[in-house]
Amino acid sequence: MATVLFTYFLPVISVIIGGGTVLCFSKYIQRYISILLSFSGAFLLSITLCHLIPELFSCENHYHGNHQMHSHETHKLTGIWIIIGVLLQKILEYFSEGAEHGELNTEETQNTPKDKKTPWLIICSLCIHALLEGMPTYQHHKQVWISIFIHKIPVAILFTSFLLGFNFNRWKTIGLLILFGIMTPLGRLLYNIIDILDNFHVEISALVIGIFLHVATIILFESNKSNKFNLAKLGVTLLAIIMAFYID
Repeated sequence: MATVLFTYFLPVISVIIGGGTVLCFSKYIQRYISILLSFSGAFLLSITLCHLIPELFSCENHYHGNHQMHSHETHKLTGIWIIIGVLLQKILEYFSEGAEHGELNTEETQNTPKDKKTPWLIICSLCIHALLEGMPTYQHHKQVWISIFIHKIPVAILFTSFLLGFNFNRWKTIGLLILFGIMTPLGRLLYNIIDILDNFHVEISALVIGIFLHVATIILFESNKSNKFNLAKLGVTLLAIIMAFYID
């Protein structure tokens, strides 16, 4: 029951929280979005470095054997798949306008005419990102899904603000949020029902780790473009790192 909750409901709940926060408290949430992003980025980066990457290379021995030379070559190939994940996320950003790490410009859409077309490129890019992050199986199940949960809340806040800026009514906005919310559980479901994907477990996991690394580092590097010291952001960053390290 707990596994089902984390895998299929937690990502949807995070989108509901993020979207509902904007719909109910839109006047107050913008001032705190950068703090939320800093926390989510630090948490996601710590989970990736402390849990996912060690597990990934340990998992290689199960899938590819323990021979030293063979292991060295497979480590290199796994590293390439991580780089591919970084590059893939970079490509997705060109279409999503950086919504995954908080760069989506919600101000430009505030006076958008009512006949403005739905931004399907942005929506599809976000959905692809969400679909991929749900695919791999993780031994450290709880940590990963909690990090996805935390990460999706500020993304959902920005995405909802962006959609409302297009003068969509609430029902259309909610429908698009539901579409975004179910993509991560859908990725997990597809992995479970398509048996051939398990043959590429290491490659898929490395790809998603590359995506996580790119998103998390961009959040941390871009959250303070002015390079001014910000005690609040430093505090939540350290808190996220400590929580991610010690969470079981």
